[in-house]
Amino acid sequence: ELFTKRKTMDSALYASFFKAVSGKSCVVYKSVVESSIQDFENWLRKAVNEYDHKAFTFVGAPTSKVSYAGPSLAEAGQRSTTIGGCKFGCVAIPERHTAKGNE
Repeated sequence: ELFTKRKTMDSALYASFFKAVSGKSCVVYKSVVESSIQDFENWLRKAVNEYDHKAFTFVGAPTSKVSYAGPSLAEAGQRSTTIGGCKFGCVAIPERHTAKGNE
C-alpha cells in the first residue's frame, strides 16, 4: 500500500513534455472515471486547448461492482470528437464490464 495516497500526474500535462522535447504529438491515455462528467469535460478542454492534444486512449472503470459519476467510454469518445475534433480509442477489459453491459 505504498502508493494508496499518491496522486498520479495529469496525463495531458505529462504528454505535453514529450511533445515539447520531440516535436511530435502523442496519444494521451486517460481513465474516464472522474467525479463527474463535467470534470472530464474540463480536463478534455484543457488537454485540447492548452496542451494541443488531438489523440486519446480512454480506459473505463476498474470494476463493474462500483458506479462512477464520470462518462462511459462511449460518452468520453463522443465528447472528444465534439469538444476538440479529436481521434480516440478505448480500452475495455471485458470481464470488468460484462455484468453492466454498457461497454
